[in-house]
Amino acid sequence: MGKIRPVEVSEQVLEDYIMENPDDVEEDFKVVDKQWPTDSGPLDILGVDGEGILVIIELKAKEDDGQLIQGLRYYDYVASNIASIVKHLENRHIPVSEEEPRLMLIAPSFSRTLVRVAKYVDVDLDLKEYQAFKLPSNEIEIVFKSIEIEERKEPKIYPTLEEKLNIIEKEDMRDLARSFLEELKNLDVS
Repeated sequence: MGKIRPVEVSEQVLEDYIMENPDDVEEDFKVVDKQWPTDSGPLDILGVDGEGILVIIELKAKEDDGQLIQGLRYYDYVASNIASIVKHLENRHIPVSEEEPRLMLIAPSFSRTLVRVAKYVDVDLDLKEYQAFKLPSNEIEIVFKSIEIEERKEPKIYPTLEEKLNIIEKEDMRDLARSFLEELKNLDVS
């Protein structure tokens, strides 16, 4: 009896696996097509989630920080042409929403830099890492894991000078501080 062992797979094997097992990527996910033509070259997989929203999937067989930029180019094409894509798919009897699409990046791993930068991307973005295994039957099984993208923190907004002065409770002290700061300003002291 053979063992289950981890293996590396090519992008083509990964694409074929997702075409045959779309539910392994996400419940109720359906593949619309692979190698969908765009003005930036063919996107790997175009699909629809359980709510009928288009999902652009960009695949990599190795960690690649350029994957995010490449995925965003495909996202831009689909978002800019969503009405015609929806009409085309409806002609194929595939019900699709005209809502903003989603972008999903799938790779064996993502660098800390890509994960850190992903929080600043203003699109619905999913990162999924995968691990491929060769079964005793020589079949390939792939397991997907979602990677959490941190919430974007609001930038600190520093109080104005007037807000700082208003912290001083006693009005006469606040006026004294204000006049002192005004004198410093007149002396060209920053």
